[in-house]
Amino acid sequence: MPWTSHYSALDAFFKSDVWNNAKLAAFDFDGVVGDTEPFQMRAFKATAEQHSPLSDLTIEFKSLVEEMIGKPEAKILSILKERHQIPHDVDRLLDLRARTYLENALENLDPNPFAARVWEQANKDGKRAVILSNGRSEVLQRFNDTWGISQYFSGMKTIDLRRIPDKVDYLLSHAEKKGIKPEQIVLLEDSPGTVAKAEKHGINAVFFTHALNGDIVPETTGLVLPCINPRQPLNRPAASQQKPRIAPAIN
Repeated sequence: MPWTSHYSALDAFFKSDVWNNAKLAAFDFDGVVGDTEPFQMRAFKATAEQHSPLSDLTIEFKSLVEEMIGKPEAKILSILKERHQIPHDVDRLLDLRARTYLENALENLDPNPFAARVWEQANKDGKRAVILSNGRSEVLQRFNDTWGISQYFSGMKTIDLRRIPDKVDYLLSHAEKKGIKPEQIVLLEDSPGTVAKAEKHGINAVFFTHALNGDIVPETTGLVLPCINPRQPLNRPAASQQKPRIAPAIN
């Protein structure tokens, strides 16, 4: 679908009752604000394979994605650590993985223009807008420094979900404290499971597709948009097919 068609769909969405009645727009980061999920998953795979003592360990990428996408970083690394006998603690693995991820993602990405357009409209319409992230604040700051996210997401507010067991439960609790009802929330999300749970609780969802979830679009009544990287040439291999550069070990 041409970009213009997606922008037309967004313009129609901004005139809908769902948007007009919304008071909170909550943005997932990976796979929504930026097309980072392929880089994220490649970094998990590379970190586990490099630091496991198991000889010739090769983690199948598709299976890793299907099992782990949407889980917090620390949870994924905890699972990989136990499964593949990795000797480092989770905090060290977080550092190692972040370095590999940033080494590959920062120079190859720009913010997703469709998410930026929703953020811009939320600010224009006086709606509360937040970014919900399973990542570390230092990583988000690096993206902010490199991308200049503030020019796309002015007044950016982030909520760190690393220690929060369930995004939807937290979002409902956060909204309730602000006097916001579930039907007054618009969640921008790329995890089918999260979208399904959110809609079950009355939250309106905008689902973002990308290379790792395009085959599992949920049965949502909401808007479906692509998470794209404006800098990605059409003839360039998909990020999920590229071999990541391994960041140097931290002594």
